[in-house]
Amino acid sequence: MEGCGMTTIKYLLFIFNFIFSITGIILIVVGIVVVVKSNELNQFSDDKMLATAVVLIITGFIIFFIAFLGCWGAIRESSCLLIAFGIALILIFIVEMAIGIASAVLKDTLSDTLKTGLKSSLNDYTKDEVKKNWDNFQTELKCCGVDSADDWNGVLAEDTYPVSCCDGIDPCLKVNTHKDGCLKILVKNLHSNSKLLIGIGIGIAFIEVAGIILACCLASAIKKQKGDEQ
Repeated sequence: MEGCGMTTIKYLLFIFNFIFSITGIILIVVGIVVVVKSNELNQFSDDKMLATAVVLIITGFIIFFIAFLGCWGAIRESSCLLIAFGIALILIFIVEMAIGIASAVLKDTLSDTLKTGLKSSLNDYTKDEVKKNWDNFQTELKCCGVDSADDWNGVLAEDTYPVSCCDGIDPCLKVNTHKDGCLKILVKNLHSNSKLLIGIGIGIAFIEVAGIILACCLASAIKKQKGDEQ
């Protein structure tokens, strides 16, 4: 007969794994969104953003699998599966810490990396794909050029600016251009998103610690029960 404490831990572990599986789905969705965004910015950024997205998606699938492992271990009352589940959580926690540290380090170089990509792509504006990306970019963010509209000087004819700098007004005159450069707005948006990701990451970390404790408690209770039955 299961003790009340053991039954409580088992149900708590089920609830934990339900929440944990949701965090895995969240990471997968966030990764897919980052992939889409990196494709939109493929003319302006390197492969670091895409690599981060792939890591998020893979981590999300791993978390989903680990949540299933925890549920199966609880159903089977297998201390071995629960210990494996706890170890897997610890490994995921370490990987997430490493990703967080790497992201903090790359954050300082993000602005320079984007600025270099944006500047180099200006000269390719005559290419259809680059023109399409820049026009979509400037229209969506309500911006013009990298730092300002002056960045278009020397790229297009004198006193000529892309129509996307003027909300579709043609001809686009400097007086009608968006005042902010695209780099400033883009970095601001990315930093806002990074704060959201940090908050999600901290929440996931607390959930993982709770899962490790629950898995250890349930594994210990199962071993004790089996020992008493022998």
